[in-house]
Amino acid sequence: MMRMRNLACRFNIANCVRRFGASRHGHAGIMFSVLALPLILAVGFVIDFTQATRYRSELQSVADAVALSAVRGLPISDQQARIDGISIYESMMTSIRAGLLSDEVVITFSTSPEFKAFVEINATAKGQFGNNIGLGPISFEIDAQAILGGNETEIALVVDLSASMVTAKIRALGNAMTTFDRAIMETASALERLRIAVVPFSQSVTLPVYSANWLSDPKEVLAAVSSGRTCFASVDSVQDISVSPPSARDFKLLPDYSRCMVEQAFGLTDSFAQFRAMATAFKNPPAWRSTWRGQENGAYWGTSIYLGATWANRLLSKDWAPHLPASAAPRSANKAAKYAIIMTDGAQDQIAGYSRAQADAMLLSTCNTMRANGISVFTVGFALNATTQTLLKRCADNDANFIAAVDEAQLKAAFERIGRIVGEATARLVY
Repeated sequence: MMRMRNLACRFNIANCVRRFGASRHGHAGIMFSVLALPLILAVGFVIDFTQATRYRSELQSVADAVALSAVRGLPISDQQARIDGISIYESMMTSIRAGLLSDEVVITFSTSPEFKAFVEINATAKGQFGNNIGLGPISFEIDAQAILGGNETEIALVVDLSASMVTAKIRALGNAMTTFDRAIMETASALERLRIAVVPFSQSVTLPVYSANWLSDPKEVLAAVSSGRTCFASVDSVQDISVSPPSARDFKLLPDYSRCMVEQAFGLTDSFAQFRAMATAFKNPPAWRSTWRGQENGAYWGTSIYLGATWANRLLSKDWAPHLPASAAPRSANKAAKYAIIMTDGAQDQIAGYSRAQADAMLLSTCNTMRANGISVFTVGFALNATTQTLLKRCADNDANFIAAVDEAQLKAAFERIGRIVGEATARLVY
């Protein structure tokens, strides 16, 4: 039969052409042959593009790290800055070089008056596909710039002074604050402006007398002025945790000022003198700190972590600048790096009018607000139960920003670690 068809084709070429065009046998193979090359090229270029994207991301991370490392060494000398930068470069490039044909880093500096480090990385990589068909290697030009100085750092330290902070704990806190002071001074650049505020809390927060101007009730203003302090408290069911300006506000106050804590919160200051004085006082606690028993009606009974966090948020908020002494006025988030450090040794109390769950919700809301306003949040739990540890983890920026301490040595280590992180963070990338 096949022979007959072939013979027919010999005598009728037009008929054969028509038969071939109508036939479906073998068309898939022809179509694949036509499309195979573009498909192979497309897949190959996708592979090379993915690889190139990975290299670019890795090299950018290297450039950023080199710039930050170099600029921190710049106050010592250009040579030290270059040594530090190259050291980081060689360390990070070890795992990347396997896929590169070549790489080179150039580090330059300037002072104007801030210290600046400029990093440029040029590298080439062999594409797994493109190079094999004569398209050549893939070239990269990566740069980064870091700056040191000309920036401000604002810190608000929130410390628990509730009745459970007995002699050993309060002394440990004082020693930890001194460790924090030393750590941040050792790591921060001399060109940085460091300012710190401290907010001691129990069931209330005591602020200086200037805060009486924020009150709307004349009798409350008179009471605050007469006592030389204002005692903001956790009372009633409605709590104000916002950072809106305090004009004509109805704050919750302790009606009995004899129950106000002696230790007053203070706004941002660059002298660190008040901070060091408070740390020294904690190292020598009064005799009544030996036990929490009998303090049920005292100034230090109760733990309202959210209240301390709320006032830290306000003392760091640009919205409050007009209502604070000029020297304590916070800057905007793009002008200053901001940190809140919250330390506590206990769970929040169920104050009359609201539950512990509501108090926890207010703390988390305050922590979220701080992050939204550009404030990095660290939390330190001192001999805490698992439930409160979980709460503080949620309050912190991430799990790494929560530190659990069971004794004085671990509390000092926690404050040292945070101090160094804050001090070293003053060098920043510029985009």
